[in-house]
Amino acid sequence: MNRFVLPLIAVVALSWGALSASAQTTRPAAPIHLALATVVQDGQKLIQITATRAGKPVSGLTVTLSVQRLFGRMKLGHDQTYDDGTAYVPFPTDLPGGPKGQLKLYAQVTAPAADAAVTAQATVGGAVVVPAVAKPFPRALWSPRPPLLLAIVIVGLMLGVWLTYAYVVLQMVLIRKGALT
Repeated sequence: MNRFVLPLIAVVALSWGALSASAQTTRPAAPIHLALATVVQDGQKLIQITATRAGKPVSGLTVTLSVQRLFGRMKLGHDQTYDDGTAYVPFPTDLPGGPKGQLKLYAQVTAPAADAAVTAQATVGGAVVVPAVAKPFPRALWSPRPPLLLAIVIVGLMLGVWLTYAYVVLQMVLIRKGALT
């Protein structure tokens, strides 16, 4: 019995020590912070993504940049962060940005997998300005301002149908009273 107990106690003690040592050495790292800005380099407008962890630049991250569109996000590009923690993606000068010319940008870390949940967003100007439409609704029956002649025709037809119903009900009442024979 002693032959099995002593090695068992040794294995348990060694595993307990390894567990406590690994628990002490694997502290969670500070979260990564992403910042977005527009910059001009060599005459080209770029979107600069800066990755920092506890105030220090993080290199080697793959960052994907996308822009919010009507039915989801459209990928603009991706880059890997340099030694100073920055990555650059060309600014899309041909995308419409609404009446104020603004784009809603999203940056997300895609590699390494441990930091893949890190995202950032920013609204930047400089896109193509699309003026607001003065008349958003056509002159149709379901619009706030339907065509007058079409509305008169529809109301006349509905009035004719309901007057026919009323006439039939009146005839049935008169038949029941015996006035019509």
